Amino acid sequence: MIKKIILIVAIVIIAISIYPCYKFIQIQIYKSSVDKSLYGKLVEMNTNIAKYQKNLLLPSDKFNIPGNELTWGDIKVRLNSEDVKVKENSKDTISYDIVQVEEENDGVWKNLIREKAGFCNKAIIAGEKLLCRGRHFGDIIINIIDKDGRYTIKTLVKTENNGVQKTFSDDKYLYIVWVDYRLNWPQPLQLLSDAPIYSGPDLVMVGELNLDNLQFTEHVIKYKNDYFP
Repeated sequence: MIKKIILIVAIVIIAISIYPCYKFIQIQIYKSSVDKSLYGKLVEMNTNIAKYQKNLLLPSDKFNIPGNELTWGDIKVRLNSEDVKVKENSKDTISYDIVQVEEENDGVWKNLIREKAGFCNKAIIAGEKLLCRGRHFGDIIINIIDKDGRYTIKTLVKTENNGVQKTFSDDKYLYIVWVDYRLNWPQPLQLLSDAPIYSGPDLVMVGELNLDNLQFTEHVIKYKNDYFP
């Protein structure tokens, strides 16, 4: 029994001693991989945001008021949203994201998809698919939608993050900018706390989603920073 305790303590000590080395190496790798050229390109996109969001479906900032329309093959598509009371006399509500289509060019819009908020914050047309950028339990995702309303989920970012700050597009890529906390770690004395204090640098990252093959590539564009631009 004593030997087992000693072995466990030894393993813990080794792990504790190795972890800082691992984090140091990890931090240096990310610090040295900052893509200043891509950052400059994204700053230019942000300056000319109308040009680099013209291909995006953007929701309205109010419920039950649709956003802009785009042509998706032989139909039109737009984003909408609604806030619904849980019960008739309740103050609690549930918000929904809605993808709407007009099929006959007759002004009649129908709901293609209606899912809880976070399903579709912005969208872009990629051939026969509609790509909805959303969130699922904190992950940054793309919902890949067919014209019959069926969809599949592609997870893009699983690390701790504070959500998307900007979304741009050109003819080939969808650019998603977010603040990432993957280099943060809880301070040792805070491990058992309900609200641990974290140390470590924040990152501003961008993911390039290829609209042809849906390959997703991450880049670091700012180190030890939590704001874009």
